[in-house]
Order: sequence, then C-alpha cells, then structure tokens
Amino acid sequence: MNSGVTATVGLVVGVIAACIWIFGKQALPRTVMLGTVTFGVGIATTGVGHWLHSLVTLANNQLGKVLGGLLQRPDLTTPGTVLWSIGAFVLAFWLGFSFKHRDIDLKALAATVLLPYAIATIPGGVGEAGQTVIKTVAMVVAWPFVQLLGL
Repeated sequence: MNSGVTATVGLVVGVIAACIWIFGKQALPRTVMLGTVTFGVGIATTGVGHWLHSLVTLANNQLGKVLGGLLQRPDLTTPGTVLWSIGAFVLAFWLGFSFKHRDIDLKALAATVLLPYAIATIPGGVGEAGQTVIKTVAMVVAWPFVQLLGL
C-alpha cells in the first residue's frame, strides 16, 4: 500500500490527533478521525503495516479453508474473501455514519486505524477505488505536515 504518506508524517498527524482528542476533551471529532486515518495509512508503509496486512491475509486464508471445508471444497478461499469484503463494507459504512453524525468514540477511532487494511481486502476495482479514496484523504491531511517537515 504505497500511499505517498510516510510513516513519520503519519506518526506526527496521529500524535496531534491524539493530543486533540485527549487534551481537547474530545474536541473536533471529525478532524481527529481524519488524523487517525492518516496515521493508519502512514503505519501501513512500515514493517508493522506489512505485518498487519500479512495477518489479515492469513486470517482470510484460514477462514476460507474452514468455510471451504464446511462446503466440502478445501481448496476454496473465496468465502473468506467474501466475508472479509462484507466486513470491510460494514466498517466503512459505520465509520461514514459516525463521521456524518459526529458520533465518534474510541471504538470508532480504533476502527478508523484498521480501515486501510479492511479496504485492502476488497478484491477488484471496488477495492482499488476504496484504497484510492483512503490514500487521497490521507495525502490531503498529510500535505501541510509534509511541507512543514520538509519531507
């Protein structure tokens, strides 16, 4: 997931979002959510992000094997992909409604960090479009910090 948002910028934006959330007594919830998405995308460019992506892929394959075994087709991994994709859509819609209604809590912020990984599980053009949207949002949020830090 090459996004144009470096780990350094993601970490800086994440720390700023955490400070706004903690010291601002949960002020500016939408800004904090956008900062958290940028943090998640920035972390995705690191070894931790690659490890998390591998973990999601492993869980997808294991889920596909279990469901394939239940369907008596052990080589089938598609059910895992379908379930992960449905989960990613549900997560994205839930976060979208939370963003719209400013109903943002710690669960929503934790889910926001996982959003780039969830979107990456959606196969095909829909998944690519979702990744493009997430990366674009993160790059727009990160741009001022890239300019300030000279990266």
